[in-house]
Amino acid sequence: MPKRAVIIPTAVTIIAAILLAFYLPVPLWFFAGLVIAAASAALVLLLLPCSIKSIALRGCLGMLVLLLLLFGCAGMRCLLLCDYFEQRHIIRYCRDEPRLATLRGRVISDPYTTADTSTFSAFNFMREPATIFQLRCEEVLTTTGWQEAQGLLQVYVSPPVLRLQIGQEIQVQGWLAFRRGPNNPGQFDATNIHRASRILASLKVNTVEAVQIQAAPPKGDFWTAIRHRVQRIAETALLDDADYTQRNPQYQFQQPQNIATPQNIDVFLRTLLMGQRYQLSDSINEMFVRNGTIHFLAISGLHLGLFMVFIWRIVVVAGLLRPWQAVATLIMLALFLLLVPLRPPILRAAILTVLFCLSFITERKGNILHALSWAVIFILLWRPLDLFNAGFQLSFVVSLAIVTLAVPIYRLTPSALWAGLRGRELPIAVTPTLLWIETPWQRWKHRIKQWVWALFIVCLVAWIAGLALLAWHFNRIPLWAVPASFVLAPFISITLLFGFTQLILVGLIPSLQPVLLPVLRFLAGLVLRITQLLAELPMGSIVTGKPALWTIWLFYGLLVILAYAVAKRRIRLMRISAVAVGGYLILATVLLLTKPLFTTAPMKCHVLAVGHGNAVVVTLPDGKTICYDAGSLTDFTVADRIILPFLRQQGINRIDMLFVSHPDIDHYCGVLDLCQSFPVTMVYLNPRFDIDNPQISLTGPDKFLMDGLAAIGQEYCFVHAGWQSAAETDQSEKAWQMEVFWPQPEQLTDLSDNDSSIVLRIQSRQASVLLCGDIGRDIQQQLQQTLGAQCLQADLLLLPHQGSRRSQYPPFFDAVNPQVILNSSAQLNQSQQAELDQLISHRPIYHTFEQGALSATLSNTVTVETFR
Repeated sequence: MPKRAVIIPTAVTIIAAILLAFYLPVPLWFFAGLVIAAASAALVLLLLPCSIKSIALRGCLGMLVLLLLLFGCAGMRCLLLCDYFEQRHIIRYCRDEPRLATLRGRVISDPYTTADTSTFSAFNFMREPATIFQLRCEEVLTTTGWQEAQGLLQVYVSPPVLRLQIGQEIQVQGWLAFRRGPNNPGQFDATNIHRASRILASLKVNTVEAVQIQAAPPKGDFWTAIRHRVQRIAETALLDDADYTQRNPQYQFQQPQNIATPQNIDVFLRTLLMGQRYQLSDSINEMFVRNGTIHFLAISGLHLGLFMVFIWRIVVVAGLLRPWQAVATLIMLALFLLLVPLRPPILRAAILTVLFCLSFITERKGNILHALSWAVIFILLWRPLDLFNAGFQLSFVVSLAIVTLAVPIYRLTPSALWAGLRGRELPIAVTPTLLWIETPWQRWKHRIKQWVWALFIVCLVAWIAGLALLAWHFNRIPLWAVPASFVLAPFISITLLFGFTQLILVGLIPSLQPVLLPVLRFLAGLVLRITQLLAELPMGSIVTGKPALWTIWLFYGLLVILAYAVAKRRIRLMRISAVAVGGYLILATVLLLTKPLFTTAPMKCHVLAVGHGNAVVVTLPDGKTICYDAGSLTDFTVADRIILPFLRQQGINRIDMLFVSHPDIDHYCGVLDLCQSFPVTMVYLNPRFDIDNPQISLTGPDKFLMDGLAAIGQEYCFVHAGWQSAAETDQSEKAWQMEVFWPQPEQLTDLSDNDSSIVLRIQSRQASVLLCGDIGRDIQQQLQQTLGAQCLQADLLLLPHQGSRRSQYPPFFDAVNPQVILNSSAQLNQSQQAELDQLISHRPIYHTFEQGALSATLSNTVTVETFR
């Protein structure tokens, strides 16, 4: 075991090795050579004769050799995880396109069923819930028969199959493919998570009959069986048999005045106590994200810390001897780790707990910085790609900030801290003890003050330390995170402690559940109601975009200087660094809030990859943002999973105009979610949505959309041919202008929904774009004949009707004469692609299904950047 002096450098060395292996083309033999050289050097040091004078030199050389050995091991481990796989690994059977495959293997994760939680889920008849689980592949069926195979897969079965259990051997047939990264900027990229877990392939199964159970879970699979058993006992002790997870179709929009429904409460309890976040609705998740309190939903150090304190108090009250207190705590820690997912934050907290218990048993004083370093070493040697995980980075950065900043600041009274910031000498004494307080009331009053002061300092320091990483990974800064965390922390802690109490008591005495469960549900409902109130505060979070990497390093460099000044009690340096950190935050906030005022960039058109549907974002030269459609048949949660992450990644904090081209659900199923989660100034609707028009009868999802817009108080209006808008400027030449060419109001009742689509032309000083919705050949012909090339001409054209061959009219393309054509669609086969190319006269065309999101910059020429 290395000495304490090299624990921190060892952690830094391992991080450096992983970064080098991941970002630079360093071959595996380089790190293997370092390992061999270090091992040889260690052997030489052991064999050389030792004298008193050479002990110090040998100690230094030994440290150097150890660091070199760990550097090589970490680099090798990273490269092996990223690039090297067994000869019979299942990904070697994958191709660029999904292929039909039949596999045999064992279920290694507890199967769970997902449900569509989007606003329009009641109308999502094309997509059923799916059962998801992980499969350890053992055999694959080839043309020569069954062949041995290895590797892990993520399996999706839709409709869901309910008879699966962890540990079962199954045969399954489905579409085998690589697990790919996101198709749009801003979407969560799980590529490194997939690599770290070695689950790089997926299997999509379209029928329940394609899953055949071969054998029941073997009795000899001890760890799988015990983990499954612990989770089942915990679920039974936590909740009763009532199942609130099924969603009933509702065709009338209801604004959720009370988020604390029985369904949401039970799902929230599973998330809070067991880490089962897969059933959590997007609305609840968004509330915690907007408050900056999403860390309460992720099983982390707070949860494990409270659980360990809870267990420690029990074993102390039970009167166990000193070593047995730590042993009992470690046993309960093992049971807790069987219950929850092993994510980086929980692993960090678990390692810290183990080190604390070991120091308690050996009666040695622990060091929290060294304990954090040990956690980094263990986790990264096991899963080196966790270094790039947002949870890992936030967990360790915030923990380090709490240790180096929050703890020293807490030891000072507020008046002493203020005196230090004003330049006066810091007092040597820390916060007073309770020895001089006489009455119990005074003791409790003083203790409450200390708790409040500690909670405030921890919330403030954790928020500041996580700001840059939140901006980098999630493109937003929660302004109300400190007061929201301060308010929610006591209620979350009480709910957790009561939940742990119920888990233990009901596990021992099952008859207590009817007494304890209503109280636990009441506490969880109270937390949800408070969170809902906090989420309604104005300016909940600021959209930041992707900050420059040097700004991240500058920010954390200032925090390191501040932590050094506080630790060494350097008054002048503390004042300067504190002012620098505060100035940095104020300047960044001002720049973010005033960013649109300085925008002079050319017009850009972004066509997002939403599958079968349409979502286009146009940014104008003066900073205004236009959204044309927001829908998809492929994913009804298109707003939460695609559009909103893209807007935040681009630093867009408001949609000025949101157009809904026509009444087809694949063009507007994300509109309500977008309007509820993001500021939208005005929604411009197709006239066929006009509920007051006696010639139009709205039913189903169309009426649902209009009821939803009215319920949330969103302003909207109807536009048709002749509607115009332009930049608000006094200059004779407008920075931009837009005009609607179609539909004509007198022809509305004679048109189909597709043919009534809003045809919108946006013109800047340098270029123009034409957005056509789903208009067909007849409307294209009519526009070409009535408007002609002079009005229709555009440098960029969004292909009508997702590239449908039967909907295209070649003379229309000649009239528009675009430099580039963009197509938002699901996948086309080769023959369809060839026919489409012939119809458009072989003009340059880009498809979202091939290249992901498409971003076109419209200056004097049109340049297109593809995401893939």
